[in-house]
Order: sequence, then C-alpha cells, then structure tokens
Amino acid sequence: MRTKQHLNSNSDYYLEIDHAMLEFWSNVRVLCRMLEFWSNVRVLCQMCLWKDHSC
Repeated sequence: MRTKQHLNSNSDYYLEIDHAMLEFWSNVRVLCRMLEFWSNVRVLCQMCLWKDHSC
C-alpha cells in the first residue's frame, strides 16, 4: 500500500488509519453475515410459499 510509505514519518496517524480500517472491515463482515442470513430467510420463505400458500 502506498499510504504506509507515505505516512511513515507520522506513525500515530497511520495507526489511527489502520484501526479505522480494521473497524470498517469488521463492520463489513458483520453486514455480509447479516445479508447472508436474510438471503437464507428469504429462500426459506420462498420454499414455504412454494410448497403451500398458507405460509
């Protein structure tokens, strides 16, 4: 990454960016899990509706 070399003189700033990136990626991972969960729920609902319309 170019930013690492660019901000070598200001290590505190780089650490802050690194922390923010980690936080961002963990949030993305959580969102992906939620999306996966909801797509599974949707598939289950579709299957249920397909089998019998009383669902």
